[in-house]
Amino acid sequence: IARSPSSAIALVAELRADGPFTQTLLGVTMVTDLLAVVLFAICAEAAQEALAPLRDGEEAGRAPLALACGVAVRMLVQVALSVALGLAGAAACLGCLRLPRSSAGWRLARTCALLGLGGAAFWAEPAARRVWLGGAEAAGGSLPWVEP
Repeated sequence: IARSPSSAIALVAELRADGPFTQTLLGVTMVTDLLAVVLFAICAEAAQEALAPLRDGEEAGRAPLALACGVAVRMLVQVALSVALGLAGAAACLGCLRLPRSSAGWRLARTCALLGLGGAAFWAEPAARRVWLGGAEAAGGSLPWVEP
């Protein structure tokens, strides 16, 4: 049984499988993969919020409700920032794809623009983190950052 989406898709393609069972299998595989990523992100945020008093010089051992509220706020802000950056990136990609295809120069311009947008996406996440957390800590100072 395939547990990852890529191996499930490869099996379906290799066996030329089709039908309701195949569609259900692919759907369940995608949902479980998404659920694993979301649960990992929640755990990483909980760990980050639990370590926050240690990096701020406060006493460790926060109340569970305060910890849960901190995690919820951080998750909502990150989701909002991700959606905003995703929509901006999608609009920029659509703009690049609408450039004319008539000559080799325009194709090169489209390719460079799309590659530049991909690089900008990798740059935007740490920049957004620096804005959200502020200055030197986000750049790798004393902040114990838990990466997803």
